[in-house]
Amino acid sequence: MSERVKGLNADIETLGLQFSLLLGSLRASGILDEGGCIHFNAVPVTSVVDGELLAKLCPDCDEQLPVHREGMTP
Repeated sequence: MSERVKGLNADIETLGLQFSLLLGSLRASGILDEGGCIHFNAVPVTSVVDGELLAKLCPDCDEQLPVHREGMTP
């Protein structure tokens, strides 16, 4: 195996590890659910009474997401 191929294999292995760590962080923070959805297309759900943001809904996986308000822990 050439040195270039060995270097590319090492780069791929490093990227795989970094990606795994990123996925773990996204899951731990609630951005990524166990099913793999990143809720990129989440839409706001607002109150018809006063327009307050109540939640977000992901149309891709149909999950209701909490609203993170300032001063509150998620």
